[in-house]
Amino acid sequence: MNLKQKEVAVWKVEVTDDIFDNTAISTYYIDQNTRKILQQDIDFRGRKMSMELIEARN
Repeated sequence: MNLKQKEVAVWKVEVTDDIFDNTAISTYYIDQNTRKILQQDIDFRGRKMSMELIEARN
């Protein structure tokens, strides 16, 4: 995965839930070193949402 112009090794995990008869697919991209969730994508019957980790500067 390319994050801030830097290649990061991630695990890609796809899950569904029973709430919407397994039609909502959530995909998590997890940093293999820090184990932080870097991005989450949700696909629900063609409607898509993507959330990305943004860290505050000190």
